[in-house]
Amino acid sequence: VSQSRYCFVDGIGGHNILEPAALAKPVITGEFNQNFDDIIDAMFESGAVIKSSSEAICGDVVKLFQNKSKYKEFATKANEFAMQKSQSHISLINKIINDIFNKQSN
Repeated sequence: VSQSRYCFVDGIGGHNILEPAALAKPVITGEFNQNFDDIIDAMFESGAVIKSSSEAICGDVVKLFQNKSKYKEFATKANEFAMQKSQSHISLINKIINDIFNKQSN
């Protein structure tokens, strides 16, 4: 993933859409995302992912390839989204650890 310029992530096989986003790669997703509908919808609403179809995928990649500012925009938004999600997960993990530690100290 880190060596790619574009990442196509489809829901088949449970691929994690946040991995390429965290590496600031423009993310294009297909039609089969049953395992990640909520996260993909949130990314789409924030402009951090391109939803495509099997008919449109080539055109979507070409558009990004030809438009460097769009490429950067999607890469940046994807990365910002992933970092935001990552930070909220780290905060939650820290809270759980602190709660456990505080219970053991009492």
